[in-house]
Amino acid sequence: MYKRLSFSRLTTDDERNKNALIFFLCIGVIVILAFGNYSYAVLDGIKMFSVTILPALLPFAFVSSVMSSYYFVPKRTGKVFAKIFGIDGAFFYPFIMSLLCGYPIGAKIISDIAKDCSNQKQVKVAGILCSTPSVSFSVSVIGRILFSDILFGFIAYCICVLSSVIVAFTYSKIIKCKSTAVSTTGRFKGEKKSFYSTVEGSVLSVFTVGGIIVLFYIFAEVLLSLNVLKPIVDLLSLFTTKNCAETVCFGLLELTKGLNVLSVKSLTAVCFLCSFGGVSVILQSMAFLKKVKIKTALFLLLKIISAVLSFVLALLFSFIF
Repeated sequence: MYKRLSFSRLTTDDERNKNALIFFLCIGVIVILAFGNYSYAVLDGIKMFSVTILPALLPFAFVSSVMSSYYFVPKRTGKVFAKIFGIDGAFFYPFIMSLLCGYPIGAKIISDIAKDCSNQKQVKVAGILCSTPSVSFSVSVIGRILFSDILFGFIAYCICVLSSVIVAFTYSKIIKCKSTAVSTTGRFKGEKKSFYSTVEGSVLSVFTVGGIIVLFYIFAEVLLSLNVLKPIVDLLSLFTTKNCAETVCFGLLELTKGLNVLSVKSLTAVCFLCSFGGVSVILQSMAFLKKVKIKTALFLLLKIISAVLSFVLALLFSFIF
């Protein structure tokens, strides 16, 4: 006699409903993409990724992957860092790399070196602290390419970094995170890899980021063509220009697309979007931070707080200067 096949994973109503919802959502997406020509959105996303993100991210991804096995934090510097933020001084390395390389490199390094870290409070603080735009993206792309003002890009970068530092510092005090250690071995272990696996991992990580960017370019265009974003744009237009309203809507989904739409030099809009990063950047970061058990809801909340703080700081800076 034949044994009956067991489908125990699909026996509950909730799971059946969930699978049905995902199935019909996929069918809906296929229909929308088939009858609406969104190839231009794919090309725009690929162009943005290949011209601005890939050249800046790939070398840093490779170097950071190598260095995560051999990272070094000066003991005195690590102790000062640990005393300020209440987290292990070893997290100073992903913080510095985040400042240089931007998101999601900081998240990637945290996932590499903190796999065995048992103190989740420290990892949570490090997660928001090491989530900043890179200096090269801020100065070269935002400053030079988009607004022809390098100083503007650098100021926006400094405000975003300051916002992340303030939020991380405040959050560490709220959850009573305390540490004076500077680990180099033990619970912070970088996995040593061969040259081939290092290159392979770096390329896959970077092109995963590229894939997310392209998908969000398509998603944004689908929402625009279906007029889903129109009520939000109209609402925001009551408080600002229509262009800034469109920038915020697109930027909340995908940062580079939002900045591309912006036609005026608005420090508040740029700082708000760069601190938040957009849903695209958050998904890129969470692809790594999930490995060290950071919850998406918490990370999203801290990013929103950081974005609002950046907006306020940029507003104060604009009034003063």
